[in-house]
Amino acid sequence: MRFYPESAAPEYRAESDVWDIVKEALKDEDGVAWHGYRLYRKGRSYSYAPDIFVLSRRYGAIVIECKGCSIDNIYAIYNTVWQMEDWYKPEITPVSQVESQRLEVQRHLRQKFQHPERLRFRVMVALPFITSVQWADKGFAEEEAVEPVALAENLTVDGFLAWLDQCQLENPQPHLTDTEWSEILNALGGR
Repeated sequence: MRFYPESAAPEYRAESDVWDIVKEALKDEDGVAWHGYRLYRKGRSYSYAPDIFVLSRRYGAIVIECKGCSIDNIYAIYNTVWQMEDWYKPEITPVSQVESQRLEVQRHLRQKFQHPERLRFRVMVALPFITSVQWADKGFAEEEAVEPVALAENLTVDGFLAWLDQCQLENPQPHLTDTEWSEILNALGGR
């Protein structure tokens, strides 16, 4: 796996921590990963920027949004809206955010690759500073809209690989031919 850049800025500790886990877990895989991947859309004044984006021949595309909040920063979760305290915004929508990023990458791939359905997509909202016990104690464990949330215990090399293996069981990435893989990499900037 090739990684761009090799290290993340330390002022974004959550992103940096998760980036280090991704690099260690996938170092021997065929693919490319970016910290700070950007997609710009013509006619729009904004970009889509997953914190971490991975193209893996074995696992597919992985879109990760990292949030460096503590459990005390999350006041309540109402479906996809998280009400926050002592945070940069009073409300955030990280699950919708990562899903929008996934959809934009898929849109981009559809424009440049004849068979975009061949690439499986996985999304994750990474919360490296919140444990499953804290999450459950706050009453969030039963929320259906937080399925792609990964907590501290899952954000280890073994935990991340277990999550990817579970994704493979639920929605396997089919074998990609050399031509398909090359076209995907070219379409999404991996060459």
